Amino acid sequence: MTDIAGLIERLEEATGADRELDGLLQHPTKVHPSGPAALYVRDEDIPAYTASLDAALALVERVQPGVWYRIGRGRNHPDEPLYGAQLMLADVPGDEDGAVIGEGEHNASLALALLIALLRTLETEQ
Repeated sequence: MTDIAGLIERLEEATGADRELDGLLQHPTKVHPSGPAALYVRDEDIPAYTASLDAALALVERVQPGVWYRIGRGRNHPDEPLYGAQLMLADVPGDEDGAVIGEGEHNASLALALLIALLRTLETEQ
């Protein structure tokens, strides 16, 4: 079993799409009910979460239904990551933007930034 903090670290270190990480994402997010994530690392049925923004967004919707998200590409400073994502709770009284429950940044892809943000929401639930 991979713990969420360890999986976040592996996502942060990733240089791009990674099928092993796609398989490991099955366990902490409870998407695959059939067994341990390690058995499904190369399973053709596992979505390419780390390669596809659409797959990453679908995972966010399954794991945190109704959550708002803010995603972006660009830098304000040369040394910061290129991609960023925030997940927020909607309808927080007194907060027009919602309450941020997870954030992620990455240089390789928006999907990786979003997955990091998603796992950070789960990390705070533990």
